[in-house]
Amino acid sequence: MDSNNRQWTTLLSDLLRKIAGCLDSRLDILRFRWVCHSWRSSVPLPLPPPVVLKLPYPIGEDTNPNTDLCGHCILSESYVLSIQPRTALQSATTGTSSNTTATTTSSTTPWIVRIQFSESVNLVFKDLFSSSPVHDVDKRRLPKVLDLADYEVNELCRAYELEFVDRSGRRPCSGDHSWSTQVRQVVISGKIGDGFTVMVLKNDGKLAVWRMGDDKWIDVGDQTPEGSSYRSTAYHRGKFYAVCDNRLTVTIDSVSLSIREVAPAKQPCRDRKVLVESSGDLLLVLLEESWVDYFDFEDEVTLKISFAIEKLDEDKHEWIPETDGLKDRLLFTCEHWSLSVSAKDFPGYEENCIYCIDPGCFESDCDHPYTGIIVHDVASGNPRPLCSSVHGCSKIFWPPPRWLKKKIRRSSK
Repeated sequence: MDSNNRQWTTLLSDLLRKIAGCLDSRLDILRFRWVCHSWRSSVPLPLPPPVVLKLPYPIGEDTNPNTDLCGHCILSESYVLSIQPRTALQSATTGTSSNTTATTTSSTTPWIVRIQFSESVNLVFKDLFSSSPVHDVDKRRLPKVLDLADYEVNELCRAYELEFVDRSGRRPCSGDHSWSTQVRQVVISGKIGDGFTVMVLKNDGKLAVWRMGDDKWIDVGDQTPEGSSYRSTAYHRGKFYAVCDNRLTVTIDSVSLSIREVAPAKQPCRDRKVLVESSGDLLLVLLEESWVDYFDFEDEVTLKISFAIEKLDEDKHEWIPETDGLKDRLLFTCEHWSLSVSAKDFPGYEENCIYCIDPGCFESDCDHPYTGIIVHDVASGNPRPLCSSVHGCSKIFWPPPRWLKKKIRRSSK
């Protein structure tokens, strides 16, 4: 051990605990403790995050005609992680090359996955793009724990879901529309348990907020024109943002709940809108769907999908088209979360592309959960199924990489 490493290992326990107290997530603390034995003995294991958090019901004004419906909501938190074996990182650092290009791609491409902690602190793997669980047959290929000595694990973002539970503890199935708590999107400010605020976008296009300590939800004042509704929300630079179907955009203060318009309404355009934070900017992804008839074939139609990207300019109070596209970045727009990452950090993924659920896919494949995902090339303007992508993109999400089930030999220090 060289002198520099020796100095790090001799840091005072009080100082180490103060540093650990400034870390944002449980994963950061675990990685911090992994550095050496001295740090592990000085910093206690962080408490496991709450599996679910109980919130009041109903959400905002109760529009449910069934007045006998009683229960509460539960807020669940999951983590979108990138996982990579440390042996691959060491090979890249030392310049060790693989025999084939395919081997290099599969061994160095980080695996992006969504996990949730269970009550036993084991990992529960969730479908990355939707609420669907990972198929039972494939769970045998997934680990129950991740050893940070073997894997480099980084948190990319967190996803949140809100469900209704009746007094008997039953959760209505997704097809049961007799209750009004189903929400389209859940966004929180801060961290769970640290004076946070929850904002939900309900299926009727209305917004509601719950602040830690409140005994009920508060409806957010509606500034949308008659016949319009909100389509997407995000938490950006310490404020909630919401965009309407006519692109009217507002901010909502998480404490005072005051509303301010940051971009005016325009003519309604495109069917779907998603807010995504990217490199400090707030982007608006516009997705338009249209069914196209082909008269050469009887009763045959196909779904045509087109995308556009705009960036919010709060000084000019308008959305500006991103004519240069995403450049070296790529976007994920999923059911419960959205994310922008640099393609340089994820070899095997395609830059200047958007990964999202195919709105025209009505069937799922249990053996390959991501058959209903499309990759939209911003430069060419052409979306295509994920399974037809090049450079191994059909396998970047599923099945789990082979190195995940192997016992990786730890390097000596």
